[in-house]
Amino acid sequence: TLGIGLEYHKKTKSILPYILGTTGLDVGFSIETDTTFAVTIGPFGADVTVGVVVDDSGKDLSIQLGLENELRYYLPPASSSFVREGFVFVQSIGKLVDEVDVAFSGRASGEIEAKFRGLPPGAKAEAFVKFDIADINNLINKK
Repeated sequence: TLGIGLEYHKKTKSILPYILGTTGLDVGFSIETDTTFAVTIGPFGADVTVGVVVDDSGKDLSIQLGLENELRYYLPPASSSFVREGFVFVQSIGKLVDEVDVAFSGRASGEIEAKFRGLPPGAKAEAFVKFDIADINNLINKK
């Protein structure tokens, strides 16, 4: 969503552009994948199976990028002298981008299993790792 506003200022007889705080992007997706491959290091090898799920408990993982909903962001040629309650002045598009917040809603989980080959007769070795990231937002935004 892109919200653009224009405001006519009587004193200066100018039109001031601003961006609505409801401007933003919401993207959703999910991933479920399994893969198997062979690894060899010197005389030892392993058959590795990896399974990964990225979603939001059966729904699409959501990534939201946006501004503060309650504010309007003045762009040049406006100046900070025009700012009043509910408005913020940003000096450039680059500074507006600095105001964008990113939030994620979802989780990631998976399993890695390795069955080793090339071991001495009678020896058996396996490795199994299971991981779960319950809240991707906390991991990425370090909250």
